[in-house]
Amino acid sequence: MKPSRETLRTAALSVVFILIVAAATGFNWLRALWILLGLVALFFALFGLLIVPIAWWNKRRDRPSAHYIDRLDIDDRRITYTATPTSKTLAWDEMTRVQFYFGAPDFADSIVGMAPVREWRLFSKADSLYIPDMYGYSARLGEWCGKKLTGFSAVALQNALISKDETTWTLWERDREGI
Repeated sequence: MKPSRETLRTAALSVVFILIVAAATGFNWLRALWILLGLVALFFALFGLLIVPIAWWNKRRDRPSAHYIDRLDIDDRRITYTATPTSKTLAWDEMTRVQFYFGAPDFADSIVGMAPVREWRLFSKADSLYIPDMYGYSARLGEWCGKKLTGFSAVALQNALISKDETTWTLWERDREGI
């Protein structure tokens, strides 16, 4: 196995450093060995005295950590979706339309760009709530929509979930006179 260029460079620099220390000590190899051991001990002492306490302090200090939260809470009265740093809530009785969308995103993602998205779109008179199709959210939302929204189309949901067509599926809409 041929050593890499970086390995050869590191070995060459180590040999040059050892020769510089040996030349500085008049090629007295015992003195050079003690100087090299002293430099290694100094390095580890500084590492232990400076880096380790700083890392310990940084770990122990009481500061809020920036964790990404992606949570869906559903109960008998409302749906709350939290995606750091925002949280939105829609009440079941205020809901006017439920859609499942598969297609291009509204905004490019920094990691995947303009890759297609799959998301639930819940609308009320005043607000809307977009929930991505992940973490089993579709199963939970489908179950709750079937319970809470009379006339919710479970068949349309199944078709939307297996479809590869980029489109918007309207799964439920409140009667026009009730709006």
